[in-house]
Amino acid sequence: MRALALVVLSLVLFGGAVVSTNAQEESSCPALVEQALTSVGGNCGDLARNSACYGYNDVTATFEQTAPPVTFEAPSDRADLIALASIGTSPLDTALEKWGIALMSVQANLPETLPGQNTVFMLLGNAQVENAVAPEDSFAGGTVVNVLTRSAAGLFAESDSASDVIESIPGNTDLQADAMTANGEWVRVVYSGLPGWVTRNVLEEKPEIDTLPVLTPDSYTPMQAFYLRTNITGTSCTEAPDALIVQGPQNLKIDINANGADIQLGSTIGLRVLGMSEELESLFAPYYEDIGLVTRVLELFVIDGEAILNPGTPDEIHVPTGYHTFICLSETDNLGVDGIDNDREVIPGCPWLPPIPWVPEDYETFSKLEGITLNYEIELPPLDVPPLTPTPSLTPTPTNTRPVVFIPATSTPTPTNTPTPSATTLPFDPDTPTPTPTGTTVKVTDTPTATPTVTFTSSPTSTPTATFTSLPTNTPTKTPTNTPTNTPVPPTNTSTNTPTNTPVPPTSTFTPTPTDTPAIN
Repeated sequence: MRALALVVLSLVLFGGAVVSTNAQEESSCPALVEQALTSVGGNCGDLARNSACYGYNDVTATFEQTAPPVTFEAPSDRADLIALASIGTSPLDTALEKWGIALMSVQANLPETLPGQNTVFMLLGNAQVENAVAPEDSFAGGTVVNVLTRSAAGLFAESDSASDVIESIPGNTDLQADAMTANGEWVRVVYSGLPGWVTRNVLEEKPEIDTLPVLTPDSYTPMQAFYLRTNITGTSCTEAPDALIVQGPQNLKIDINANGADIQLGSTIGLRVLGMSEELESLFAPYYEDIGLVTRVLELFVIDGEAILNPGTPDEIHVPTGYHTFICLSETDNLGVDGIDNDREVIPGCPWLPPIPWVPEDYETFSKLEGITLNYEIELPPLDVPPLTPTPSLTPTPTNTRPVVFIPATSTPTPTNTPTPSATTLPFDPDTPTPTPTGTTVKVTDTPTATPTVTFTSSPTSTPTATFTSLPTNTPTKTPTNTPTNTPVPPTNTSTNTPTNTPVPPTSTFTPTPTDTPAIN
């Protein structure tokens, strides 16, 4: 398996405004951040798929009880994700010269036949990720079978003949397969670097196909589903955010599940947990009547490309580059694999807010990470992002947006003089009850997590010219045409009445206000 080549390149000069409590912090913070980020490239280079790396002081990790002992105590130490229960990084401490960074190379829903492609998770500062995928529930890949098409075939985005055809495959084409559906009728392959599904009946029959692992919509690889906790009070140094950055391979879309929220990204995103504020309550009020009972929210930033929330559902939302959004989180419960009541999940009925453009503070925070390369180089969104054009949520269409850049570190809340917790122990949620070993529950929703969807880079519709013939009689012949069908035509509205229930994306220049509780949540 080819290892992930992770290099830190083109590190920009860390100047700019620094919000600090004293002159020493003001001068030492940018230098410490630069030192930490530079060190990660040397400490975590060539990080293998489905593994974690101790990037920079200070990182803590817990492991499954059934896993063999692992040394994960110093920079450069590595660990397999399947054995990892949780991983956390420490907040900035200039006196001790510490700022935690950890990296994970996550397979997510990428096929075994794309070994050089991975999803990079980068934890920064006071953040913790807990695995939501128990070892016994992880998708066990590894098997690859060479197959041959016996007729022209369509490469489908999902294991469903109603899904998009993303490429045409000629007959007599050699392919590699790594998974099949439970009924054995569909096989996952890669063609021209694009992962997708073909019907088994277009392949030359081969007994080895039956040895492929079964992949279902509920299948997750280690850390593809997780629970995130971050410091909800922010940091006094804007160059040292507390956040999780996720970047997929360029030109491919990846499915993850964060705190029970289904997210598809063809881009780079940032995630963090915030405490509720009056500004957020006012934004949520039109969409969720019990918002007064919510104490935490999950925030998502799109650095480049786009994120698709609730993909494949009537509630699908597209968040473009330079926008962010929020969703409600529940009170703590035992949902992950560590056996502790410290996990929050999205609340049913409380939707993602319509996307909101970044505010100046977001650019200030993220600017110090521009030029770092994970899968590809980080480049911030333009200062003036175009306004959103409402599109029917039930008609997801491929976009021409090419993921070019990456990394949001958190939008830093208004600085306070909150004491910095000790770097040797992460200050996890103080309202966490005493651990209760009630077992592991993985929260999964309707998402085609193991079904990669490719970002289109040519035309917005797939127009293969081949005729895809399914040989058995019980599979209908599919002949793609250039004529769109079932295209909804907006009715002509002669009424002068303006609809009152059409949600309008908020235009608030919301700046999160930190709470008084310095806690990971």
